[in-house]
Amino acid sequence: SAKISHTFVILIVDDSPLEADLTTFAVRRKAPRATALWLNGGDLALQYLRSAVENASRSSRMPRLVLLELDMPVVSGLCVLDVIRALPSTRSVPAVILGRSCDPSVFGRGDMFDADAYVQKSSDHEEYCEQIAGLIDRWLPDESRAISCSAHQLSNRQRFQSQAQTSYGAERG
Repeated sequence: SAKISHTFVILIVDDSPLEADLTTFAVRRKAPRATALWLNGGDLALQYLRSAVENASRSSRMPRLVLLELDMPVVSGLCVLDVIRALPSTRSVPAVILGRSCDPSVFGRGDMFDADAYVQKSSDHEEYCEQIAGLIDRWLPDESRAISCSAHQLSNRQRFQSQAQTSYGAERG
């Protein structure tokens, strides 16, 4: 099989390894030429963006899409978004806030900080995969490909997550 050339970065900022893994899976399925780069905190995202801005001549490091978890310790997704919008070199990068909350005030804050979208994460893995595919279709239409995130394709991931939750519960009990 031919080696895929990675040509651009989709930045995934999420402090949950399991959710980041599912997001990475969805990105790789929908945009195989993308480098799905996971950073597990807002502080790491700010460091990465600072480095990308300082090395602007290496444009391959600048993300083409940023997927931000809303609720993270230390530096929140909204804080990262504020910095993205404040820097001229990142201001036009599409940034989407992902969260579990339906709180209308959260939506308002997302708009105030100029998010391109606020997506309430589906707890259903297949639906979540389709949400991510929809975001790529919207902001990177030339880079996406038609896929189906069927339950069959996600069955191993769901089994892994179920095992992880069981192990975690056993450790705590």
